[in-house]
Amino acid sequence: MQPREGDAFYLTGEFREVEPPARLVFTFVWEEPDPDDAETLVALAFRDLGDVTEVALTHGQFRTEA
Repeated sequence: MQPREGDAFYLTGEFREVEPPARLVFTFVWEEPDPDDAETLVALAFRDLGDVTEVALTHGQFRTEA
């Protein structure tokens, strides 16, 4: 990934659940991780609201506040 301004950063993970079109769950870990980082779990839920799609994102559990 690369923000508009700034250096690219890298992450990796594995898909844990793929339930089209409603849910996607995957692991998330930085490449070159900080010692305080740990693999986390990301869950995306999609809900069809007609003209738009609601997306709910849950990401955690984090080892540190930062």
